[in-house]
Amino acid sequence: MKLERVLVANRGEIAIRVARAARDYGIKAVGIHTGAEDPSLMRRYFEEVVEIPGNGVAAYLDQEELINFATSHEIDGIHPGYGFLSENADFAQLVTDRGICWIGPPADAIRQLGNKVVARRLANELPWLRSPVLELGEDGLGQARSFIEEHGLPVVFKAVDGGGGRGMRVVRNLSDLSESYAAAKAEAKRSFGSERCLLERFVERARHVELQVLADSLGGLALVGTRDCSLQRRYQKLLEEAPAPGISAETRQQMTEVASHLCHRSHYQGAGTFEFLVGPQAELVFLEVNTRLQVEHTVTEETSGLDLVIEQFKIAEGGEVPNTDLECSYGHAIEFRINADDVGNHFLPSTGVIDRLRLPNGPGVRVDAGIEEGSTVGPQFDSLLMKLIVHGRDRSHAIARARRALAELIVDGVTTNLALFSLVLDATLFQGNFGEFIDAGWLEREVLPSLAGEQQASSDPYFTVGEQRFYASRLLDASKLATLPLSSDEVKSIQHYGEVSVAAPMQAVVTRMLVNPGDGVQSGAPLFALEAMKMENLVVSPTYGRVKTVYVRVGDNVRRGEPCVMLEAEPEELRGE
Repeated sequence: MKLERVLVANRGEIAIRVARAARDYGIKAVGIHTGAEDPSLMRRYFEEVVEIPGNGVAAYLDQEELINFATSHEIDGIHPGYGFLSENADFAQLVTDRGICWIGPPADAIRQLGNKVVARRLANELPWLRSPVLELGEDGLGQARSFIEEHGLPVVFKAVDGGGGRGMRVVRNLSDLSESYAAAKAEAKRSFGSERCLLERFVERARHVELQVLADSLGGLALVGTRDCSLQRRYQKLLEEAPAPGISAETRQQMTEVASHLCHRSHYQGAGTFEFLVGPQAELVFLEVNTRLQVEHTVTEETSGLDLVIEQFKIAEGGEVPNTDLECSYGHAIEFRINADDVGNHFLPSTGVIDRLRLPNGPGVRVDAGIEEGSTVGPQFDSLLMKLIVHGRDRSHAIARARRALAELIVDGVTTNLALFSLVLDATLFQGNFGEFIDAGWLEREVLPSLAGEQQASSDPYFTVGEQRFYASRLLDASKLATLPLSSDEVKSIQHYGEVSVAAPMQAVVTRMLVNPGDGVQSGAPLFALEAMKMENLVVSPTYGRVKTVYVRVGDNVRRGEPCVMLEAEPEELRGE
């Protein structure tokens, strides 16, 4: 069949990315948005943009509504982008059953390879591969103890029904097993609606690498390229590059064998990514298959010369995959995920209106953005604003172009993670032999500690005095303010008691209340949890004291700076042991 009119069932930068490819390929793209989203940017790239019912993430997960929309708007194909319903086998089946082309793998292939446990079992059919995994049942703790007896520590709990680092808990000591399992189940339930967890070995100081493939309905398989995704925080990728540096020919061959075996066993079609860990001794551990387009597909496009979205269209129409050579790469590419995150304040999501936006350009620079000046960045969706991709003749050339591009990029109105990338590029280990030194924990061990206490712009309510960080929850206009200069070396400490208001540090939804009126709290004890941009953040007590009043409930939407809990702080001499 020939695609003519495709619904892009997504939003933000990936929706625009797919629409651009559709136009290049001669397909009309139809976009969607909720009533709370401004569609003006999308209208530049889509033939038609239509408002759909609902709000937030739920609107993009309403399968029946999306199918009805496609039917009523004469859609002959649906491209899911990434996230939302992109790896939902039931939705893929529903689309196909309604006579609409699903631009992705068949539903049965998603059910097999999209399930971490099933995919691992299939991969372990290879005699040389050992990637043990266990899906936990009713006696999860007992099963976990047996797994540890056989395979040893450390191990990691993961959510079965989702990814992105949510539901992950590493266990290095048996004494932490029960608490870690409970926390993993709770986070999996909040994030994915299911508390199902699996257990696998955790490889210390491992690199996170992956292989991009394209497969067609005729059995053809193209191995497009490798990527390194080791620059992560809390298992969330922040920087990716292609090809993966320092990977031996033997490791590439092993990755190829796994991908070929799984594609053959599942009758896979479309774009797919096979993820692995490479340990310090070059041992390969298969992780999972992403049965969709990846956020970081851009770096593979730059080094392969292919448009992976157009290749998805061709495969959906029954076409063949291109001839590629895994050993051949056109230079080196690096992608930076520009997020609305406050790196100086534990990466709390930042919301606001984009007041000024200046994008870099020039040779070897690409920007895939989902915002423009005037765009509102709210808490309903994830914090990704854009992706900055640089390409050079080799890795050093790409890093040089990255420095220039990051210096040219200006985003005002929200706090971003740009400062983080400058530190990464300046790190000697990053500039040097990447394969020997950079692992998935390097960023948090070596780079992020230097960001603690970063001074923010004067308009930010967070401010620092010496090494102490404070939050101004209110601006006082007509009130008298008593001040105490802190410049004297004789001042050793300041004790505060009386009422202390704890405010929401961002616009968010209250997901958990951990205290009640009358409870005693210690400094640093968690008070409540907020969710913004699909991330949960704990808000802790700034002092010792007792809870006087709780102003909010679970499910409430709170504004940045809105009081949530009132504490009665206690001076040190009144605190209990």
